[in-house]
Amino acid sequence: MFEVKNLYIDISDKTILKNVCFVLNKAQILQITGQNGIGKTSFLKSLVNLLNPVSGNIYWNGVDIKSNKLDYINNISYLSHKNYLNESLTVQENLEYFYKLFNSSFNKKEFDLNLKSILSKLNILNKRYSQAFKLSQGQKQKVALARVFLSNKKLWILDEPLVALDTKSKEVFWDIIKSHLSNNGAVIFTSHQNDFIDNLDIQKLNLDEFA
Repeated sequence: MFEVKNLYIDISDKTILKNVCFVLNKAQILQITGQNGIGKTSFLKSLVNLLNPVSGNIYWNGVDIKSNKLDYINNISYLSHKNYLNESLTVQENLEYFYKLFNSSFNKKEFDLNLKSILSKLNILNKRYSQAFKLSQGQKQKVALARVFLSNKKLWILDEPLVALDTKSKEVFWDIIKSHLSNNGAVIFTSHQNDFIDNLDIQKLNLDEFA
């Protein structure tokens, strides 16, 4: 499904990661680990085409993404460590905007049903028509996650998705992740936290080994 081969990443003309390799198949989840400052966020940015690696290859379904970048981009959903919410828009308006931006079709009725379900699970349905600036940091993180959960993309790439979430919200997060994996989706994530669910087989890639 997804393969990274011999990836080299530079920041300010300095190589920070060398020869990174891994394979991720459908229904699998991978945690990116490493010490602070090792380049986890930069690595994720290279995976989502926001940072060009110096060399190496990224393959999606056996095809180098350089030759079919659009197909790859259309199959991934990325959660940055920044939420990128428009503070003056409501939760609904923010999510509608991103959905329309990254999805080729938009069915208002279907979207509203899915939106209500996701916001209810995340316990922020009552914030649906609230402007983003009125939300707490935890609530903003939930909205950013809802953007991913609503995307219907095969590969989710998440940078610190558990930040600012309470215990109940983390449980909901893992339930949704399990559902995504059961539908043959895949997940790559970074996290400094270790309160993961016990019955989920999480692979690990330690970037310290590639510095």
